[in-house]
Amino acid sequence: MNQDNLIKIFRVFVVVALIISLFINFNLLSRLEQIEFQVNQITTNQHNMMSEVSGQSNHIRDVMQDIKQQQSWISNIKMDLDAKKFENGQGEAAFEWQVKELEPGSEVVFHYAFGKIDEFTEIPAEEIQKGLYRASVPIEMDLKPRWEVDMRMDKQALEEQMEQYRLKYFVSVSYDEQSKSSEIQTKDIGDFGTSYYGILQVDLHKDQNNINVRFVNHHINESSFQIKEATIQKYENDTFIGEEKLELEPENNPPEERIGMYKMHQIEQYENMRLVMKVVYDNGKTFEKEIY
Repeated sequence: MNQDNLIKIFRVFVVVALIISLFINFNLLSRLEQIEFQVNQITTNQHNMMSEVSGQSNHIRDVMQDIKQQQSWISNIKMDLDAKKFENGQGEAAFEWQVKELEPGSEVVFHYAFGKIDEFTEIPAEEIQKGLYRASVPIEMDLKPRWEVDMRMDKQALEEQMEQYRLKYFVSVSYDEQSKSSEIQTKDIGDFGTSYYGILQVDLHKDQNNINVRFVNHHINESSFQIKEATIQKYENDTFIGEEKLELEPENNPPEERIGMYKMHQIEQYENMRLVMKVVYDNGKTFEKEIY
């Protein structure tokens, strides 16, 4: 066999090998695509299954919550606290609830603990109609706005205030020698004054010779009291040396925004300088806060 025939045979062998290799690669590629499709399908099915299980779990949880509420012997205890009924720091919190399971002659009692006191006080509940009860709790607290000076709040003071005005309460029902109680509910009312006096934001910008004061009053709801006058009281150490009145920016105070923005006020610096913000509300209440 001459060299030319060997070359031809080798070429045929190479061509056949390439064809076989292409066929094998094509089959492998097809199988890989099938495997990838199956993996994607499994992933999709798993995702759909997880979504369905999650949806069913949420539905079951909602149903169980509804069943629990329906089967509960007492409704949720609602609290009403009206700041406009507070006089000289004294007012009351009104509670109302419905007892669904009640034997004739049962005694319904409201229990509460206010502030840092852990011992509960008992007061008899008043039945205003069949199964519907209410109770009133005396509250002593100073309603006041929340100050945010230079966007730094005294969180510790705020937490202490919340703890001081923390209200815990529950209801008990007694009949013969049997007694049952609702779960203890907790309400923090230490920041309640904010609902009526708003948040007073004071931003200070200090340059070489002056202090620029930006004052903003944020109203929480429509029943908030309005500020009649806002002034900066100037002191040299403890000596009062005068005051400067802040002016509103009417164009930046749309009624629907519930915000009172005042013009930037500039005060020339001096030695031993102290600044106190003073606000007077339309109900006659006055509040002061040292800002510098």
